[in-house]
Amino acid sequence: MAICPFCTPALVILLGVATGIGSPLFGATLLLAFALGRAVPIILGAWAIGWLESLKSLRHSQRIFEIIGALLLILSGLYMLNAYFYVIPALAA
Repeated sequence: MAICPFCTPALVILLGVATGIGSPLFGATLLLAFALGRAVPIILGAWAIGWLESLKSLRHSQRIFEIIGALLLILSGLYMLNAYFYVIPALAA
């Protein structure tokens, strides 16, 4: 399940528009479009990851990809912390 706290304002506006129009069918259509817009990218991403994991040619390199991904996550976190703590001022600009 994926949640998006930044989608709440858009959802509130969407519900306000649906209420202002006064058509339950229009409101349901707007909510369906919003739900599809949120769900389809997540479904496609999950499908793509499952497909990549099933490739036998990449199986021998899976551990390397995991280590590189972990290092990228750690480095990006340190970069973001640097912007707050100014450990390396040249990077914080």
